[in-house]
Amino acid sequence: MARRTGRRDMAQLRHEMADVGPRVADWLRSNYRDSLAKRVAREFDVSERQAQRWASGERPTPEHISAMAAKWGWRFIGFIYQGVVGHPMPEPPALPAASEIHAKLD
Repeated sequence: MARRTGRRDMAQLRHEMADVGPRVADWLRSNYRDSLAKRVAREFDVSERQAQRWASGERPTPEHISAMAAKWGWRFIGFIYQGVVGHPMPEPPALPAASEIHAKLD
């Protein structure tokens, strides 16, 4: 029985993950109004054709999603995965500055 539940859970996750590509496309279109394919291709070291596929809703690889997250941060991650978690993702608390950590260690 657990096996069937696991399959159903995976099917649901695949369905929810299908929203990630279109949400990345929405993000790209809102951040690159002009010359989207050229600019995205240059910034993420992909072909213009690949950048255009992302803008059309194809889900980027995990490596490219990581590069995008490094560029745009938590707001990007929260936006593209909102459908997976089912609600807006709150921003994590800020980490203390390195100087604060060093002061506590001294």
